[in-house]
Amino acid sequence: MKFHWIQWGKRNHFIGLKALAKDVPIEAHIAYYKECIKSQRNINVKNYKVPFLLQHANSKIFHDSLDLGSGKFIDLFHRNVLKSISEADCIYTISNGIYTNSNVFRLRIHEQVACTLDLAVLKNKYEKKHFDLDLIREREINNLSLTDLVICPSPYVEAYVRKLVPSAKTRLIRYPLPDVPSHLLIPQSLNCVKYQLRLIFVGRVEFSKGVDLIFSLAKKFNNIEFTLIGDILTDVPSYSNLKCLGRLPLQQVFVHLASSDMFIFPSFSEGSSFATLEAMACLLPGLVSFQSGSHYENNFSGFVLDANSHESWFDKVEYILGAPDCLMYFKENIKKTKKWSHSDYETEMREMLNDC
Repeated sequence: MKFHWIQWGKRNHFIGLKALAKDVPIEAHIAYYKECIKSQRNINVKNYKVPFLLQHANSKIFHDSLDLGSGKFIDLFHRNVLKSISEADCIYTISNGIYTNSNVFRLRIHEQVACTLDLAVLKNKYEKKHFDLDLIREREINNLSLTDLVICPSPYVEAYVRKLVPSAKTRLIRYPLPDVPSHLLIPQSLNCVKYQLRLIFVGRVEFSKGVDLIFSLAKKFNNIEFTLIGDILTDVPSYSNLKCLGRLPLQQVFVHLASSDMFIFPSFSEGSSFATLEAMACLLPGLVSFQSGSHYENNFSGFVLDANSHESWFDKVEYILGAPDCLMYFKENIKKTKKWSHSDYETEMREMLNDC
């Protein structure tokens, strides 16, 4: 029996693939517009190049198709891959919108990387997209129903899966925190004591990430400095306390995170945001949404709020300004909590495979 890993895009930096490949030889079927991972020990990569046209169309097209499993290119990719796989083989998918029909055999393991239908609803409502919600719902239900085990990176995703297919067998395996250069983790005095509170956001600057809420907070709280890092995909207001730095290399992102007071991430729909993992690895307290799928614990390492409850975000910011010592309390709790490492993640993935 062969083990096949099927992935559209370069989601999650292939950490799951690399973790399993330490014990199992894997045929990796990857679709992207350029080579994004090379064959290595126990990993035989088969690259399926996305058509040249897509490279130049717009990055948003690729993001939408990656998140929502829409478009003929994804269908074509999965059809071609599944034709070459034996029904007796083990299949691990991490691609939304995998092609399924009555003739397709079971998928064994599927990693649900996002709450796809929720995201489609958001984009149709607020970004004037035209995703076929019935088609996406059907694909999601088919995909989950054909899967023996659904890997979920956060409780938010697990709840989404069980809502669509109550009978689905799920397993929660959280993504690990990245390694951060040790010199960035030197304890710092709270910036707001001497200057002004500094909140930082990392991610695509677009509506689904909750940036409109950040803009509203920046407008009201002009005594707080807001920094946004990531691709800018929407109009940004001109406030003196709001700055957008665009996309930056990861090491520079770490520097900005480590020099801030709190990480803010009011995203409406994620699987498990890597930005929240990077922030926590920098010992940064979080003001994040439940929908972000983060490791933050409410009232222990930060505040975890509903992305749809805007009033609660304003209330929490007011509270933080009045009691900034809570940020040092959160930071100390993060430092004392055992870091969920790559080694822990690899152990969980191996145990999952052994149990299948």
